[in-house]
Amino acid sequence: MDESIAKALVEALSHHPWLPVPDQTSLTGLLVRTRVEDSRRFYEPVAQNDIRLEECDRIVAFSLRRVLRVRQARGYSRLSWKKTVDALGRWAGVYSSSALCRSLRADPDMVNLLERSDQPFALLGKREIVEFDLTRDRTDISITPVLVVSSPNVSLDQVLAWEQRHTVSGNHPGLASYVRKRLPRYYSQES
Repeated sequence: MDESIAKALVEALSHHPWLPVPDQTSLTGLLVRTRVEDSRRFYEPVAQNDIRLEECDRIVAFSLRRVLRVRQARGYSRLSWKKTVDALGRWAGVYSSSALCRSLRADPDMVNLLERSDQPFALLGKREIVEFDLTRDRTDISITPVLVVSSPNVSLDQVLAWEQRHTVSGNHPGLASYVRKRLPRYYSQES
């Protein structure tokens, strides 16, 4: 990806609410290294990356998952069996960047939003929030897609509403002390 496009997308990402502060230099480098030459595909996966903020009773993690080709958003019709599989996955609490890309392309309002971008690409990320309540021995987990479209003509409210509709969350009684001990290793860069 061209460095000027990568910088514009990372700048747009830095204005997104509720994210750990990204290291703009490393994220720009990551996007520059991502191969996004002309293709009919809607997205390209991004190499593994992770930004993590740990507090005493919660962990917030963010990772970029996909670079989206804005021009490839239109003209998509999701097969009925894929709709069913995506719905079952959501019902089961499964987060899938590929299913989210299909959902994004199947939503005419979101396709129109993507087309208002001032860049040829947009970003899809993943934000995970894990909160520990040791007094009730409970762990709450929320996984939210993060859509980044670089344009002053894009409604952040519309983006946040789409993200909220696709948030997967749940709580796990009895796991707080167990998960709290093991989660930092799960999120570490070494694993």
